[in-house]
Amino acid sequence: MAKIAPFRGVLYNKERIRNVGLVATPPYDVITPEDQNRFYKKHKNNIVRLELGKQFSEDNASNNCYTRAAKFFEEWLDKGILLKEDIPSIYLYELIYSVNNEEKILSGFICLVSLDEGLMPHENTHKGPRDDRLNLLRACGASFSQIFGLYPDTENNVISKLASSVKGTEPRISFISETGTQNKLWQIKDTDIINHIKKLMDDKPLFIADGHHRYETALNYRNEMLTKFKKASGKEAFNYVMVFLANIENPGLMILPTHRLIHYKGRINFSAIEKRFKIEEFRIDNNETAPIKSLLSDMRRRGVREHAFGMLYPKNRAFYLLALKDKRILNDIIDKDHSPAWRRLDVTILHKLIIEDVLKIKNNNEGHIAYEQDDNVAAEKALQGEYEICLFLNPTKIAEVVEIAKAKDKMPQKSTYFFPKPLTGLVINKIADEIIE
Repeated sequence: MAKIAPFRGVLYNKERIRNVGLVATPPYDVITPEDQNRFYKKHKNNIVRLELGKQFSEDNASNNCYTRAAKFFEEWLDKGILLKEDIPSIYLYELIYSVNNEEKILSGFICLVSLDEGLMPHENTHKGPRDDRLNLLRACGASFSQIFGLYPDTENNVISKLASSVKGTEPRISFISETGTQNKLWQIKDTDIINHIKKLMDDKPLFIADGHHRYETALNYRNEMLTKFKKASGKEAFNYVMVFLANIENPGLMILPTHRLIHYKGRINFSAIEKRFKIEEFRIDNNETAPIKSLLSDMRRRGVREHAFGMLYPKNRAFYLLALKDKRILNDIIDKDHSPAWRRLDVTILHKLIIEDVLKIKNNNEGHIAYEQDDNVAAEKALQGEYEICLFLNPTKIAEVVEIAKAKDKMPQKSTYFFPKPLTGLVINKIADEIIE
């Protein structure tokens, strides 16, 4: 169950940085090299210099992206570019965005969560990113971005209480990001309100949406510190991790699908697909992308009750709708390392029954598979010949994420893309030498 705590956040000094939109970025793991260069140029104090610093060929053990991040962090604190709060606080954070001309709001709050209280993951992690994040945390003694976590709250009591406490007040931070999302952050330092929120959260399980590498990094760092400090009291900040927590039932919370682009030199064996899937063809005419709208609409409609997928195969000048014929086929997907919930995931079915069984691609070690969230971009890459096949997925359902996490199982790679992404740089959690009261 959730054990949350307020903390003395480190924020940009609004007297020095009037527009936080110039210094905030998306999470590090969705920043491309082109994005990184752009953020470097955008502002000399952009958080990218701390969170995802550039690497150079002459880097060594004493001068590298981690040591430079630590130097920048110390300098920005010394010069008053960053300020640490005097009072432990939690932070109400709203992201207001539009989808298909409909306004949506994702509301949550940033706080600390005890690493001993069972944040439940649903994804596997990889050694390279884990090592990278741990090296940064060791060097800086701070985390610059929060994990994205979810909790159940049918009556929305937590956010309602926080929202009522700041009603009529100006947010501490307010700006519109490059994607058009409005970001608003309020600081809440009233002890009675914080204690009320802590009590409301006491019995709630917490699920990790995004930030699995940051979570495991926090665990590894905590374990290192406990080895170093044998008489730790448990109140040290390294026993906690910074998390943005949102109600799992918030209508502003979305999961977007991640489509698969495939390098494949042979011809698709449609007879093998037809053994397990009903196939409907959408021919490509002069307007190459016209069928995609009908395909995706049918996919989403049928995906409510069925396992349905899309496929673009430019060699045949056609899109295809693939719908699983019989769910009993899923009993054939046996993996002793995974739960029954895992075998019912669309992404599992796609990989096992089509990518592995039909296309004979057993893993991605040779770079056969690439990933893309944007339907049209994915289709365009295939139509332009960058890839031979594009496979379209419906979004993973939030209930499936919960089911996998409760089963202590892990989803296949690139199963979820939670949206919108809480930005990095609004609140920093200084860990070194900090005590949580």
